[in-house]
Amino acid sequence: MAKAFGSFSKPQGGSIWRNSAYLQWGLSTQTIGACLLLNPGAATLKRGQDQIGEGELELDETMKQLVTLVEELYSGKNNLSGRFHIYNLFALRLSDSHAAIAAFGGQDCGDYTFSIPEQELRKQLAQTPWILLGYGCTLNRKLKNAVEKWKDLIDEMCIPILGKQGAKAGTYHHPLPRLQANREKYRNDIVAQY
Repeated sequence: MAKAFGSFSKPQGGSIWRNSAYLQWGLSTQTIGACLLLNPGAATLKRGQDQIGEGELELDETMKQLVTLVEELYSGKNNLSGRFHIYNLFALRLSDSHAAIAAFGGQDCGDYTFSIPEQELRKQLAQTPWILLGYGCTLNRKLKNAVEKWKDLIDEMCIPILGKQGAKAGTYHHPLPRLQANREKYRNDIVAQY
């Protein structure tokens, strides 16, 4: 079974930010895939740990869906071992996506920066065999700029993209559809793309 790890900080105004996260199978540090989502949602460190810093995460519903998806993609591989990195357009932990987008839109983000140092991000992406895009179908102007910067980097590094495109150009459905009945269909669509 996969475990999740990440790091949190509280840089300003009482808001909690998740700066990094990954799912881990076995002991290998090799990257087996990645995804780009909107923001960390309701992510938390496991109970009993200081909620600021690094440690093991509670698996939220999105992470559980990603675990199932990755295990389906690698179902023919014995002893799956490696890391699946979870990247976000921005690091603010907030489960209401509309409120998160509004909060991001209210910040001065003319010069968008990745939530982890770009040199470290490039090192991770250089090992990434594919990336799942799932940051949602509602983007304001500033989020579109963030998406463009990510897509430029993904294209530059020649990483194959998976994801279910939204009706608006450049948007991708989140990997955890609201309706339980649609979750398996989403996974089946991504497995077929893979």
